[in-house]
Amino acid sequence: MEKTTISKSSAKAVASTLERMLHIEANTSSCILLHQPKAPKELKQFRRDK
Repeated sequence: MEKTTISKSSAKAVASTLERMLHIEANTSSCILLHQPKAPKELKQFRRDK
């Protein structure tokens, strides 16, 4: 495989993982981080209940 093909597939995998994390974080009351920061307004678009 070419380097660009590997890079593109890696980028897609990372983007997919981050998208899943955003959905999980938007629908839980806790955070993966040690402290609970203020949620940005843009995170509301990923919530189940709008």
